[in-house]
Amino acid sequence: MTHRLVLAFGSLLVLAALGGCSAAGSISMTPVEDSESLAAEASRDIPEDPNTYDRHQYRDIERAIRAGSATVNATHSTVDPGLPYEYDGRYYNVSTAVVGQQSGYGGEIGIDYNTSSVDGRVVAYDQLPDSDQRALEPLLAPPREGDEPGTDIDIPVAYTDTEASASVLVPNRTYDGVRYQGETYAITVDVERATLDTYRYDATLVATGSQAYARQLDRRYAFTLSNLSENESAIVDQAVGGTHYVEETGDPGFESLVDRFRHRRPVTVSESEGSWLVRYDGRRYWTEVRFDQYVPEDEPIVVATADDTTGSPDN
Repeated sequence: MTHRLVLAFGSLLVLAALGGCSAAGSISMTPVEDSESLAAEASRDIPEDPNTYDRHQYRDIERAIRAGSATVNATHSTVDPGLPYEYDGRYYNVSTAVVGQQSGYGGEIGIDYNTSSVDGRVVAYDQLPDSDQRALEPLLAPPREGDEPGTDIDIPVAYTDTEASASVLVPNRTYDGVRYQGETYAITVDVERATLDTYRYDATLVATGSQAYARQLDRRYAFTLSNLSENESAIVDQAVGGTHYVEETGDPGFESLVDRFRHRRPVTVSESEGSWLVRYDGRRYWTEVRFDQYVPEDEPIVVATADDTTGSPDN
C-alpha cells in the first residue's frame, strides 16, 4: 500500500479522542495560572527551526509578519483565523483578503525519500527554475525519511501562468527525480488548470510579550464561574485539568453551562465550539466547549462586549 501523507497548508484535521468522538458535547479546562501558559494556549506557534517542513508551511505568514504584509498566489489561504501567531516572542494578528485573481495551475507535488534509483531523468536542485525550487523546498527540508515504497509526502502547490512557463515540473514534468545534497529522490506532479486567488496577508502587532498578551486576554475575556448548580459543579469539576464528554443531548447540567458560556465573550467561536477564559475556584482556566448539539441553529452565540464581561461574576 502506498504510504501517503497529504499535508494541507494552514488547515489541519484534528481527530477527537476515541472516547469522545461520538459525544454530543464536551468541556475541557486547562489551568493557565501564569502568563506564559495562557499566551501559549491562546496563540498559534510558528516552529523555530527553519530547516523543517513545519516551518515552511508558515513561510508566507512569516514574510507578512516580518514585512507587515505579503501577497500570495494560491488556491486557498494558509492563515488560520481566530488566534494570533507568536513569532520571536511577540504576538501578531494576521488577516487575509483576496485582492485579485490569476490563471494558473494548482495541485500537488510529491516526493519519495527512500528511492534506491530513479527510472528517468534527474535534475540537480540548484539547476531548477526559482518557481520549482520554491515548490520543492519544503519537501527537501529535514528530516527526509521514508520507510515504504512510493510517495511519502504530497504538498499543495500553485503556479501562475508566468511561473509555469518557466517551470520544468508544471504543467508537464520533464524530470522524474531531483538530486539534492548528494541524494536523489523521485518526484511526482499532479496539477490542473486553476484560478488562483491573490491573497494579501496583513500582520498587526497584538502584544510585545506573553505578559502583555495575557493582560489583554484577562481584561477582555476573563469571567468567573460561580453560583453553579449541583449538576453544573459536577461537570466542571470533572473537566478541570482534562475533558468531560457529554454522551447524549438533554443533559440539564451541561445545557445550563452552555447557556452561561453562550452569553459570555468567547476568545474564539464557531458554529459548534468555542474557547473562553474562565476563573473558577480561585484559578484561571483556558476552557474549550463543544456544544454543536446543544445550540439550535437559529440561536447564535451571544458575543458580549468586553465591558459586559471583564471582572464580573457569573450569576
